[in-house]
Amino acid sequence: MLYMIMEGEKPPKVQNRNPVYSEGFTLVEFLLALAITIILISLIFVAFSRFFGERQLDRSTQEVIELINEARSLTLSSREYSGGPAQYYLRLAIDPLNIIYILTSPGDAIVKTLRLDSSVKITNVTAPPVWFFYDIKFERITGEIVVSSPLPPYTITLQSTRSGAQRVIRILKTGVVEAQ
Repeated sequence: MLYMIMEGEKPPKVQNRNPVYSEGFTLVEFLLALAITIILISLIFVAFSRFFGERQLDRSTQEVIELINEARSLTLSSREYSGGPAQYYLRLAIDPLNIIYILTSPGDAIVKTLRLDSSVKITNVTAPPVWFFYDIKFERITGEIVVSSPLPPYTITLQSTRSGAQRVIRILKTGVVEAQ
């Protein structure tokens, strides 16, 4: 059909013969956009999970270091009693609960307890074993570790169950604590 355009007249609009496909997205385009969105969300979730796992590991490492320093400080500042000087020590219980105690000797009275977050576990300890525990004792006058087998430095390894990252806490013979 041939139209003649006269002055001031507009050509007629050509209408789409199939209005169903004239607007919007196709199903393939929608599924492709959905797949890309799901992949991006899963990558972000993994990154945040690792970030929060390592953050919790750092927090737990700092809490363990503070607990070790507190046990040493309590020993250094302790007074003598009738049976000799009071001695404080650290007891690590490696079990599903991941509990660390500060105990006093004699009597093994619990002074303070630290329960690690469920996303952090104690994976390795090189300290003198006592039954199912590991004890790290400090000298009253010097604050040094009471030497027994194995010889210091003692290490406590903490691991994040979310990210797999590890932190190693070293307790030197002098009683000084380092984190790696």
